[in-house]
Amino acid sequence: MKKVYTHGKQLRENYGTEYRRSIENKEEFFGEQARILLNFSKDFSKTYTVDSASSRIKWFEDGEINACYNAVDRHAISTPNKTAIVYEDDSERVTEMSYQELLQEVLIFSKYLQSKDVKKGDTVCIYMPMEPKALIASLACARLGVSHTVVFGGFSAESLALRMEDSDAVWLITSDHTFRGGKRIDYLGNVASALEILKSGESPSCLRGMLICNKESIPSEVLSKTKGHLEIIDLLSDLPKETLSIEDVPCVSVPSEHTLFHLYTSGSTGRPKGLSHSTAGYLLYAALTTLICFDIKEDDRFFCTAELGWITGHSYVMYGPLTLGITTVVFGGVPTFPDPLRLFRSVERMRATHLYTAPTVIRLLQKSLPTCLVRPYDINESRDNLTPAVDHVPNSPISSRSIFTHGVTDTFDRSRYYKEYNASEVALDKIDLSSLRVLGSVGEPINKGAYVWFSMYFGNGVLPVIDTYWQTEAGGVMLCPLISVTEYKPESASFPFFGMQPVVMKKTTEVEDPSSHKVEEVVGQTGILLFKDFWPGIARTIVKNHERYCSAYLQYPGYFYTGDEVLKDGNGYYWIRGRIDDVINVAGHRLSTAEIESAVCSVQGVAEAAALGEEDEVTGQGVTIFIVKSSDVPEAELFAQIKAVLRKRIGSVVNPKRLLSCPELPKTSTGKMMRRVLRKILEGQEVGDVSTCINPDSITFAKASIAK
Repeated sequence: MKKVYTHGKQLRENYGTEYRRSIENKEEFFGEQARILLNFSKDFSKTYTVDSASSRIKWFEDGEINACYNAVDRHAISTPNKTAIVYEDDSERVTEMSYQELLQEVLIFSKYLQSKDVKKGDTVCIYMPMEPKALIASLACARLGVSHTVVFGGFSAESLALRMEDSDAVWLITSDHTFRGGKRIDYLGNVASALEILKSGESPSCLRGMLICNKESIPSEVLSKTKGHLEIIDLLSDLPKETLSIEDVPCVSVPSEHTLFHLYTSGSTGRPKGLSHSTAGYLLYAALTTLICFDIKEDDRFFCTAELGWITGHSYVMYGPLTLGITTVVFGGVPTFPDPLRLFRSVERMRATHLYTAPTVIRLLQKSLPTCLVRPYDINESRDNLTPAVDHVPNSPISSRSIFTHGVTDTFDRSRYYKEYNASEVALDKIDLSSLRVLGSVGEPINKGAYVWFSMYFGNGVLPVIDTYWQTEAGGVMLCPLISVTEYKPESASFPFFGMQPVVMKKTTEVEDPSSHKVEEVVGQTGILLFKDFWPGIARTIVKNHERYCSAYLQYPGYFYTGDEVLKDGNGYYWIRGRIDDVINVAGHRLSTAEIESAVCSVQGVAEAAALGEEDEVTGQGVTIFIVKSSDVPEAELFAQIKAVLRKRIGSVVNPKRLLSCPELPKTSTGKMMRRVLRKILEGQEVGDVSTCINPDSITFAKASIAK
């Protein structure tokens, strides 16, 4: 794999030339990348075709491949003792697994599924906590040519049942329990309820059996709740402990376009969309974006905090790093448990070279740590430069560790802080983060305050943040800055990845009528983000509903519709402004919620913000902002500061109709704000399905803030 890392360095350093080639000669470019990064059991004859009539996209046609071979077998052969997975559980225990050991575990799961006649073309549902066995089960499916559907472990029984039914899953792999944030979470209760839902459905379920990855013996009364609904229930502890070879369960070659996995979007309204991703195209795109966007080297240890139940976990915990033969970190804990420095210690323990996480995690850490730790920088909003606040600490340049050693006492009560947390546990000066080379952000635009804080406290003010923009439908990064190539601008996703042709479409009446086929590009003003033509990692369809896929994403022929608003500046940088439906129209002025929220979060004392439009008799819509405080600043004073900053940064048109303070805001497990829920609360409507909300108490808090 050494040539792969060298190849990645060359591509990145020659970004301008190679990007043009990836657009002007797409087939040559991606055909070359596929043959360098992947092993095909049968070479492809056509790199890329698209049927405009049926909107069927194909990459690497006539080729055959196996994802498990590319992610596991070839590395187990070439570097058997290299660490494949580093796992840290909720209690901070760390275990490591080599590529040879990973292969053995995959073979055990594969042999089990094979013995149950689970075969190529079938689908297996995986409902597990974030632990290595979730990856192993997924890779075992890929080995047999079986599609996997991973369901986030925090989902309800109804959500699990819907996904098993919609994907026609023939087998379920689950866990008995896990610990998260110090609390025991049992899985089998939800599983039993989901099976009951399937049994009561109008049509018979395809599900035939279940494997429980048990950590302890399971009481008979618990098993009896599920045995009435399935033919077969097996325990991992009962499987034979044998050493297997590759020949015992050989990889099954599948066509390049074979569905590697279905992944359901969490979320908004209506039935979730099961997006189907191909094998060769997706695998290449996950590997290539990992290699290029994150400057991957041979001995890297890639730490992405995402759950496997989401696309980020698929691409940047599992398939991307493993296909490249590096070490991936599987994080089974909570970033702030048992104290706010958990994530810092995790980086040190695992000697992570990369930390890829969500802005929500960063803001949560900001809120959890003392005030003096939250603001090491003087964030001058008129400049993009990140200037150290050296006035407060002698011997500049400042470092996150030096705050503790220079006795800063004027901004917070140290004795109170150390009373809450053991000093030996939380002293940043004792935590070594020198292994980190790259920081990354994913899930939503990162506001400048969070960007600065992340760079300062995890990167010592030296490491920039790779702010990545992409979607579940894309399979991997679409826009991002490149290390040593791009000038970094906080809050900008920078430039397109290879093969991506972003188009900022002018918002005209034609936008409401896709049949007009009019796509007029604009620069210097906000428009709708489209991508011209298609790339290897794009999802190919929605399970059982290709028509919905076409209407949702391909409504403008030849373009992929993102549903996001964006601004392209005169230097070619792209600034994501939020979803199309997250735009507030105040007296004819279209205001971006992302822009408003970024301004609000720049106010010291604000940890998070959510801006929404609310009906107004005079202006049509007014701006209502929910905030989460990060300090004890009185509300009246804080609200006055927020209004002043909004006037200064955006204009007097942003005069909030209401400012509401809550202890927390509703989010999905990926950290995305559930604005739909907040909007329903504002409108006095029922919030509907909130099964994806990981903090349901926040809904009560939001309602209470309105009722004040």
